[in-house]
Amino acid sequence: MEEKLIVRNFGPIKEAEINIKKVTVLIGPQGSGKSILSKLLAIFKTKDLIRQLGAPFFTQEEVAIVPEDFIRFNTERFIQYSENYLLNNIGGYFKNDNPYIEYIGKIYSIVFSHNGSGSPLVFKTNDASLIRDFYKPSLEKKITESKSFITSSSRVNMQQQSWDELFKEKLAHELTDCNSIYIPAERLFFSAVSESIFSLVNANVNLPKMLTSFGTLFETARKEISFDEAYKVPFLDVEYKHENGRDLIKDINGDTFSLASAASGYQSTVPLSLIVNYLANKSLKENTKYHFIIEEPELNLYPTTQKKFLEYLVEKCNRGNLLIATHSPYILTSLNNLLFAYQTAQRGKEERKEANAIIPEKYWLNPADFSAYYVSGETAKSIFNPKTGLIAENELDDVSEEIAGQFDALMDIYKHVKH
Repeated sequence: MEEKLIVRNFGPIKEAEINIKKVTVLIGPQGSGKSILSKLLAIFKTKDLIRQLGAPFFTQEEVAIVPEDFIRFNTERFIQYSENYLLNNIGGYFKNDNPYIEYIGKIYSIVFSHNGSGSPLVFKTNDASLIRDFYKPSLEKKITESKSFITSSSRVNMQQQSWDELFKEKLAHELTDCNSIYIPAERLFFSAVSESIFSLVNANVNLPKMLTSFGTLFETARKEISFDEAYKVPFLDVEYKHENGRDLIKDINGDTFSLASAASGYQSTVPLSLIVNYLANKSLKENTKYHFIIEEPELNLYPTTQKKFLEYLVEKCNRGNLLIATHSPYILTSLNNLLFAYQTAQRGKEERKEANAIIPEKYWLNPADFSAYYVSGETAKSIFNPKTGLIAENELDDVSEEIAGQFDALMDIYKHVKH
């Protein structure tokens, strides 16, 4: 089943359908909804969501047949969890204008609909046995023992709360393809306070969960670095080391300085690359997958460094999925090169060898594993051309043409001025 995210009437998004591939990119102007789509995907692709939901319930009609492949949860717990994750900055969107969100995954699907009548959150698994084999005996036993579990609202009153918690833990355990790692654009914050992350994360500071999760991951990742070794950041030509409670950067000239006082490009990128490298290694050791959702990887980076960093991410995140939300046309151009390198290599052995000399094979992207969308005008439009296997040329050139058009117009005026 193809993985999808469908969103209607949620914030600036009126209607959007995103096909999630091995590598997915969202580009568009600020405030267009890229972050909203990214955050919703992160919420729906985490095991923690299942654990945080309240007790499941079934309608009176469903009790008679015992549902085979779906269960319902109360929407309020979902909204509360989402608001905590996002620090209420889009919490109101969940209750306004009849929002509809559907995530269709390879293992499970979730539908959120809030039409004012208390519509529940519906969880549907593609493996019916997950629900049927676990819940059916319990429900049949309850039906046999008592008829009092049907409340005035025609819902089953799940009196055995421990049973529900056990089921949710089993469900979360079975969702092995559900480890989303959200990297926010606000990550610069943690570089500025990197030497106090542990106390900050454990203090009662009103920060969104997406930020504290990033800080916790950074704390964990830097502990994995050997005391006598430094982590080399290949695309920046610097080394990172955590020494005596300090985050240190050593540049190509041998100069050492703290991360908190480093250039903003280092601050936005070094913690991120450290986390990605740590989880990539963990993925190999534990034979698991992580799904990276990264906002603005290009933050404060020179165009050539953006290219190198993108290649690094494609290589390190290749066991799971990578979704990028970006403003940078350089990211799109670099992705096109990786797509074209793959296609060039399919033409023959010699072409493969020559393509590998230009762009190493570990960075190549199969067009079948790629999708790209322009998010603007209340929707998301695909900018990937399946015939060419590339991002549409006009999408790459629109901004450049606008800027060049201004220059040409000025040049026409300049040439007509009489000296």
